[in-house]
Amino acid sequence: AVLVAPVFHSLWCLVAQRKGMVIKMDQIKIGQFLKQLRTQKGLTQERLAESLGVSNRTVSRWENGVNLPDFDLLIELSKLYDVGLEEIIHGQRKVPEAEREQTIRQVAEYAEEKKRRLLKSLHILAWLGAAADLVYLLLDSAGLAESGFGEFAASYASGLALGALIVFVIFTSPWFSHIHQTRKRLFQKLGGKNGAA
Repeated sequence: AVLVAPVFHSLWCLVAQRKGMVIKMDQIKIGQFLKQLRTQKGLTQERLAESLGVSNRTVSRWENGVNLPDFDLLIELSKLYDVGLEEIIHGQRKVPEAEREQTIRQVAEYAEEKKRRLLKSLHILAWLGAAADLVYLLLDSAGLAESGFGEFAASYASGLALGALIVFVIFTSPWFSHIHQTRKRLFQKLGGKNGAA
């Protein structure tokens, strides 16, 4: 995992540069800084994951520089570790005043890139659902959805189309962020009860 993270980071930066994205955050440096802050607080990856409502693997991926926490989690980490958001973004303590404006731009670019990736995934999902629905309609109109493999394929395509539609509706709903926040609060409450026991 130690060797994979730098290679993945380098490839990701290369792809990002080719697509014209400005990525100046050093994920590996940020990950090392997050690990340092966590150990200074005396937290295990498991305990941190419980308090944030994420998996242990997610925390490990942050600390190995494979990816970064979502913006809302960066804010929570900033509060938990009692450091500024700009310090986390730069992967070091006491960021010079001149770099603060650059940090704000980097955070905005990061949030925008996350949003772009989500929209791209939703776009692909919508096309997948439409294609599955088309397969179902073709099989049904040809009379092949009545028995045997045709019935199985038609049922599978129909289920895939319905599943894609449900996921699309959930992710584009204004309730999605509400559901996400409720889930995090629930995990935090469950983590607090387990910690007290």
